[in-house]
Amino acid sequence: MNQHQALPKVIFFDAVGTLFGVKGSIGEVYKQIASKHGIEVSSDQINQAFGKNFSQAPPLAFGKLDPLAIPQQEYQWWYQVAKSTFIDVKVFEKFTDFELFF
Repeated sequence: MNQHQALPKVIFFDAVGTLFGVKGSIGEVYKQIASKHGIEVSSDQINQAFGKNFSQAPPLAFGKLDPLAIPQQEYQWWYQVAKSTFIDVKVFEKFTDFELFF
């Protein structure tokens, strides 16, 4: 076996809990940030809606997409999950600028 065959082609990391931790749940974090934008919502509602929207989202994979385009596609993917979450908890329309929140 030559040296190039022994090298891994891809290395995957489970970021949360492996590379870094998150203080509080997604619902708690989103609730705190939403509150700074004048939006009051239950962290439990956000957790439930986020879990549903995250699990129903298409795979976070972009195939043969130009590597320079991937960050914007990832941003859009996460944006849609967050937007759908706040639509489900019926507060999305209360944001004056969801882009600024996100």
